[in-house]
Amino acid sequence: MLKIHNLGSRQHRLVEYSKKLFPHWCERGHIGYILQGLLEVQFEHEIQHYSPGDGIVIPGGREHKHLAKVITDSVTVFFIEDI
Repeated sequence: MLKIHNLGSRQHRLVEYSKKLFPHWCERGHIGYILQGLLEVQFEHEIQHYSPGDGIVIPGGREHKHLAKVITDSVTVFFIEDI
């Protein structure tokens, strides 16, 4: 599931990821809120776990590259992004 709403220079995305999430190192910044499910995010030197009610703030750039992995059957996240 993916729902997108653009508002000026911001984009709101409601995304449901499944375990089929394609693994890739991402360098984009993210601001989001976990609504449902468990998400694991691997950084260069650590791993963070996110569950419902957790906020995600990941700055953009190569030094903050990250790899996300869905732990439960699915994860629903609400993102606010600059476009």
